[in-house]
Amino acid sequence: MKSVVIPVPLKPSSVPLDSTVSRDTTPTFGLEGRLRLYSRDTVTQPDMGLIVLHPYSLLGGSMNDAIVTEVMRQSQALKYFGAVLCYNMRGVGGSEGNKMSARNLFGSGQEDAADVHHVIDWLVARMQEVHTGSEKHIALVGYSFGAALAAQAIEHVRVSAYAGISVPIGTLASSLLRTRTYCNSLFSSDKRKLILVGDQDQYTSIQQLERMLSSHVDTDHGSVSLQQAGSIAGIHVHVFENNDHFWGNDHALMVETLMAWLVEQT
Repeated sequence: MKSVVIPVPLKPSSVPLDSTVSRDTTPTFGLEGRLRLYSRDTVTQPDMGLIVLHPYSLLGGSMNDAIVTEVMRQSQALKYFGAVLCYNMRGVGGSEGNKMSARNLFGSGQEDAADVHHVIDWLVARMQEVHTGSEKHIALVGYSFGAALAAQAIEHVRVSAYAGISVPIGTLASSLLRTRTYCNSLFSSDKRKLILVGDQDQYTSIQQLERMLSSHVDTDHGSVSLQQAGSIAGIHVHVFENNDHFWGNDHALMVETLMAWLVEQT
């Protein structure tokens, strides 16, 4: 695993965020990351990259989080992706800038959300340096608040799959952190999507998740279950019994389920 510095703009871009837009003249600073880049003949899908986003920074979230670490560990052991990357958001660890807060999320303070798009562009460029020619694609995985940030980037031209672990769409998280607003992007996208949640999650109850999914389902379907609502909305939902937002000792099994889905879908 290599330590890297990912350049991102000081302020969110006002232009569309995708790989076709040049932002070379924008003042930048660095986000601290960890990257594993594989040669083409050592992995199954060298043109597929994986980016993992950590939980809310003001509550201690970082790329050293246990769930993020387990996703990175299993993804490397799998030898499937051409590149795997995690990074610290602004103001976390060795990353420059200020941590996101509930106060500055509204209005213009959406730097962490915009950074996701730039990190995607950066990883695609690094993959092109090693594996030239073929088009590159990215799978986004986020845990907790990171899952909401990843959701709002799902329509980036390079993203082909999304997985959200413990997506916090309960009343408190939605009010303070706009998580439900970010997650609404999932419903307008036809890309492959997965939500993994414990049935005892403190920040997203099964009932709240069911209501969010059902609100995007045509009423002609009548009353539907959580999995049915997810299927109609194009989102695969996997519920783990006896697990909360933090997963306890079952996080390895949950990540195994995630890896199996990513391999099947990408």
